[in-house]
Amino acid sequence: ITMTGNGNSAAAYGVYLAGYTVSSNGGNITLYGVGVSFATYITATAIVSTTGNGNIEITGINTTDGGATSYLLGIYFRITSTISAENGNITLNGTGGISSGGNNHGIYAYYGSLITTASGSGSISLNGTAHSNGNGIMLYGCSASTNSGDVTVTANNVSSGVGNGLYIVRVNPYTPYLQTISGDINVTCSSAVGADGGYGLIMATSYFATESGNINVTTSARGTITAKYGLYMT
Repeated sequence: ITMTGNGNSAAAYGVYLAGYTVSSNGGNITLYGVGVSFATYITATAIVSTTGNGNIEITGINTTDGGATSYLLGIYFRITSTISAENGNITLNGTGGISSGGNNHGIYAYYGSLITTASGSGSISLNGTAHSNGNGIMLYGCSASTNSGDVTVTANNVSSGVGNGLYIVRVNPYTPYLQTISGDINVTCSSAVGADGGYGLIMATSYFATESGNINVTTSARGTITAKYGLYMT
């Protein structure tokens, strides 16, 4: 299954799934959205799932460049929606837009949504890039879990503005986590390079967990004036 969408007008989405299910019995699923508001928007208990060895790849590229609009998101994933695979891999690639506004995240996953390969051997890769004020990836009450596959997160703000690499924070009643039973958790993230910059990784009432794997975290706070931390736990 391949779905490609290109939103070419103001406040347009590239791919928009509101409460719908996209599923495959062993085949791959690819969602590719290009937009100027939310490039790829998955919401309202939507489900994207595959069984067997099927892979899931979701891409959202926000093409806005200029103005003062906020929430120019690459991938917006929210309200108890689920992305799940069995033995296949899940890959999310999100790129936020550019403006003087805020919260222009590469990937914004919100309020109880879950990314999981918990029943099989698949891995999860989350790749988020912010090009202006925002986070590379923000997991706001959203979690990712595997059984034996690795969980890999790469989150960067590459702008000269203000923003963090990865921001993972609780929203009641959902405590977010990155978790695997026997795989590794690999997190690499960096903040913006402006005067105020930001934190490489913020963990607020959240956790990383593995039973028999390794947890590897590499972070960088790249601001030039205001003191910030590579890793900030609160």
